[in-house]
Amino acid sequence: NVEAVWSANGRLIAFASTEGGRSRIWAVNASGGEPVALSSTDMGSDTFDLTWSPGAQILYQQSGNRNYYELEPATRAERFLLDDDSRGWIFSPVYSPDGRKVAVQGNLPPRHGIYVIDTSEHREKLVYATPEDVTPLGWSADAHFIYVLDSKTLNFRGPTAPGGETKTEARILRVSVEGGPATTVAVLPFEEIGGVTMTPDGRKFICAVYS
Repeated sequence: NVEAVWSANGRLIAFASTEGGRSRIWAVNASGGEPVALSSTDMGSDTFDLTWSPGAQILYQQSGNRNYYELEPATRAERFLLDDDSRGWIFSPVYSPDGRKVAVQGNLPPRHGIYVIDTSEHREKLVYATPEDVTPLGWSADAHFIYVLDSKTLNFRGPTAPGGETKTEARILRVSVEGGPATTVAVLPFEEIGGVTMTPDGRKFICAVYS
């Protein structure tokens, strides 16, 4: 079992599991009980990437990494986050504070960078173009900015690091949802880091450091 995430009300926990020989999404009551399988399709087993709060649906990566499924926990209905996933790949979805938009790392030719996807229209908008790998970490409380990790790939560490690879020359950027140049918030003073997360208010960042 990997990658556990909370529901918005804190009553349920969703997680990825290979129970029964399939990579699927399960949920369990936060107070305890028997887990229940929710998804009917297999998820990407190379990342086991999923997210939930503060959105209403659980997002989990499709096998092949070209799209994410939106899973409604109550009905178990599923649909794709992107209507057209034939152009490239998306990774690391992060819900906006109101749960109506999702920021993703997108490799959607001809532009690579940070995209915002409207969950009602299922269309993407490029807000920050860059040739480098950048990963969305979270939104500002007013939803006007997205905080992202800009870094270079360093070592392959397997499942101990997100995507199997650690990062170096890492810095936190603030990107406007209206587009334009990014602002550097912090330069991480570490040679090699793993995953990075942030508090909901965007005031603190937490990272795993290798030494």
